Amino acid sequence: MLGPDRKPVPLPNEIPILTITSGAELSLSIPDAPPSGGSTSGGSGGSRKLEEFGILYLTDQRVRN
Repeated sequence: MLGPDRKPVPLPNEIPILTITSGAELSLSIPDAPPSGGSTSGGSGGSRKLEEFGILYLTDQRVRN
């Protein structure tokens, strides 16, 4: 959850670890998932790579960009 100032509202017992206010870049690679168990259909539609730039808030319970 974010407050009106777009900063995370702390969770109970949450500990901030790192805040990067300028130049943060997050890259996430999602591989194509193979069919599961008895499924005969294909994976998730191909691998994807997502990128985002902005402010990074890292805590012991979550990461938000």
